[in-house]
Amino acid sequence: MARRPGDAGAKAFAASVIPVMLAAATMTVLLAPSVAAVAAPLRSPVPAQVDPIPRQCANEVSDARARGVDVSRIAEDGIVIVGGRSIPVSGPDAQWRQRDERDPTWTTRFHGMSWAVVAALEGIPAVDLVLERRAALPDPGAAVGIAELQATGWTESAVRLRQATVNCLYLITGDQRLIPIVEELAQANLDPVRYWGLPLNPVHNHGILANIVMLESAEVFGRGEWRDQALRRLDADSGRVFAACGMTAEQSTHYHLVNVRLWSRLLRDLPASPDAPVAQAVAERIGTATIALARLARPDGIIEAIGDGFPLRLPRDVAVEADPDPRLWCRQRGWAANRTSWDDSLVHYTLRFGPRPRFHGHLDQGSITWFAGGVPVFSDRGYYDTTRDDRFIRGRSAAYHSVFEPIGVTSRSVMTGRRMPSEVGDEYALTWSQDGIEMERVVTIPLSETSLRVLDTGLSPDFRWWAQHWQLAPGWTPLPRRSIADPAAVHESGLYLYGACSSRGFNPGRAVPVEAYPKRREVVPAWSLTCERLGARVRMETLWVVSDVSGRFRWDPVAGTYEITAPAPLP
Repeated sequence: MARRPGDAGAKAFAASVIPVMLAAATMTVLLAPSVAAVAAPLRSPVPAQVDPIPRQCANEVSDARARGVDVSRIAEDGIVIVGGRSIPVSGPDAQWRQRDERDPTWTTRFHGMSWAVVAALEGIPAVDLVLERRAALPDPGAAVGIAELQATGWTESAVRLRQATVNCLYLITGDQRLIPIVEELAQANLDPVRYWGLPLNPVHNHGILANIVMLESAEVFGRGEWRDQALRRLDADSGRVFAACGMTAEQSTHYHLVNVRLWSRLLRDLPASPDAPVAQAVAERIGTATIALARLARPDGIIEAIGDGFPLRLPRDVAVEADPDPRLWCRQRGWAANRTSWDDSLVHYTLRFGPRPRFHGHLDQGSITWFAGGVPVFSDRGYYDTTRDDRFIRGRSAAYHSVFEPIGVTSRSVMTGRRMPSEVGDEYALTWSQDGIEMERVVTIPLSETSLRVLDTGLSPDFRWWAQHWQLAPGWTPLPRRSIADPAAVHESGLYLYGACSSRGFNPGRAVPVEAYPKRREVVPAWSLTCERLGARVRMETLWVVSDVSGRFRWDPVAGTYEITAPAPLP
């Protein structure tokens, strides 16, 4: 019998170790030993071997290694190497002020100073480096703007990471000079302007990460008021992190998984009590959020890399129960998904719409992913990494998603979605308007056959190019076509993709080479099929069909019928 994910699966999922990449995230949740257990102040270099390394330092050490940290030159000439860049951090030539506009993650990690933990473990007086940084770059306050906060290392992300570093260094050294430093960091962490959460900002995973670090500092430094403040913020945010449908507002499957994991671990390790009435609303919705993950997963167990992130595999211990309902419908936050059944691998799809792109979202309003006949057909690309280079821009662009695009227009508006009654399958109508440009996308997906029909209409004050983009999943290869009767692409499994765009005549489209990013900084060649039309008013109807037949395709858009005929056998 088909089963659906439920509360039991949510509990198992919450306890599992899910292999996700956490960009700019400190995952420590278990609290530190009491301050009484900390060693006496130590101003001289610490021993090169600290055994065992405090658990709170594990993330800092692993992060530094991942960033290519080299501290071998600090003692000799005051230079630390982070991500291949040599930065003077000691003496009169120190250059603490750092900002890379094209790679803000590097900027945050440098100012987060996880590399100082490695220095401490190598016997280098790392606390002295933290003190030098404090003297060179005091907190300018949030009013100075994001560019100055980035350059000085006082963004909420850099503050959180550096606070975790100071927690670790205090456990290693017990150096009392760190106390005023952590007090300043805690004050910045508690700044409501910088905090990614209520009351001034939307709830975001950076908010729970900031509170986790505050809880850790409260335990390491014996500051109960910090614990109380963190718990109050968590309690306020808990009712907003997951919508009733289970989805977050971060517009990314990857970061949805991050939020589920963070809140699950927090609730497990910090259970509710009279002095910690944390997150009962989110506790009730963890199960719904886990169900949403299962509904987003393709029948092969892969969750498409929608928004920032990479393809993920649904954890095997996400249980499903009786009374199945594989449909995800989240109108407010802009998600839809469905499949033939939990036990069937025929058809699965996702559909994106909703609020304008923000947080970890891409220019993917109206985007479709489609799994049919046992293989992914239209997929999402993910992103290469956080460096603001050409790959970053392309990976987030409309041209790298299966959307209907008015060329040259960047979305700043909401795309509304509604479900439509249909006798043939699931049907949705998506509408969007901005600066006098209007679009509508009607998507029809039969769940009992491997076909997909989309009707796009566009209206503009002036003539412009409009384009439908269809992102073929890796494994598909476009075929040369003399007409729409020929297959458009062939899959490595032997399946064929047939289809065409209809707009004042049939258009077989053109194949465009693109890239897919299955992992960080990993590139796989892929293809996009694109149909284009010039005009102020356009109507483009497209049908795609997956078949194991190598034959001829015929489509009658008026009658709504199609057929694929195999060639007659040779006599």
